[in-house]
Amino acid sequence: MDDEDCQRKEAKDGNTGKIGPRGSFDLNLSPLEKKVVRIARKVMKQDHSLNRIKLVSKCFEELNDKELKNLERVIAGLFKKRVLVLKRAIARSELFENANRRRIMELITRIPGINVSGIMRKLDINFGTVRWHTELMEEFGFIKTRWFGNSKAFYLPGIEEKNEEFYYLMTDDTLLDIVSRVRKNQGITFNKLAKFMKLDRLTFSRKLSDLVSSGILQIRYVIHQRCYYLFERYMPLLDGLLHAGQSKTTP
Repeated sequence: MDDEDCQRKEAKDGNTGKIGPRGSFDLNLSPLEKKVVRIARKVMKQDHSLNRIKLVSKCFEELNDKELKNLERVIAGLFKKRVLVLKRAIARSELFENANRRRIMELITRIPGINVSGIMRKLDINFGTVRWHTELMEEFGFIKTRWFGNSKAFYLPGIEEKNEEFYYLMTDDTLLDIVSRVRKNQGITFNKLAKFMKLDRLTFSRKLSDLVSSGILQIRYVIHQRCYYLFERYMPLLDGLLHAGQSKTTP
C-alpha cells in the first residue's frame, strides 16, 4: 500500500479532512532546497516513489548552472534532515496533511509508550492503517519505537531511553491507577492499596510486582507491613501524564 492508496481508502472510510497549518511540520529551507523539494514532488507524482538518480536528472533539467554546483550538498542535506526519504512518494512537509497521521501523532504525544493495539482502540482504525502511518512517521524522524516482548511502543524522539519502560507501563490503565494512588499516598500499605483498587488479589499482586521489579515503586517495611513508595524521579513524569489527561476516559 502506498500513500495514495492509503489516502484513497481513508477517503472511502470518511477519515480525511482539511489539515490546518500545524499539520505541515515543515523545516526552515533555503530557496534552493525548496526548489529541489518541488522537483522531487514531480518525480514522486510521476513514479509514486522517490529515486535519487531520477531526482538528480530532473534537477539538471530545471536548475541553472549556479544552483547545480550545490546540488549534491543540498540533496544530501534534505535526506539527512529527512525532508525527503528514498522510495517514498511523499515529502516531509506533506506528511501531516493526512488526517489519520495527525491523529496518531497527537495521540503518541499525549500518551508516550502507546502500542499498536492502543492506537487502534482509541482511534478506531485498523492494524494496516496504523502500521503504514507509523512506519512513515518513523522514517521521517517524527517518532521512535521500542519493543517490549511482542509489543511495539511509540515515542517522540525527545523521550529519554531510561524513561521508556515507565511510559510504556503507564499506558495500562490499572498500572497508572496504582501508581497514581501511591503518588498521592506515599507509604500506603498493601492492604489499603488493595482496597482502593478492587481487583482480585492475584491480579493486583502481579501488577504491583511488575511495578516493583521495573524499579518504579519501592517497598519499605514499617512495623512488619509492606509500604509502597513511588521513586521521586518518576513523579514529574507521572504528573505530566495526568496533566495531559491520560485516563480510561481518553477518547
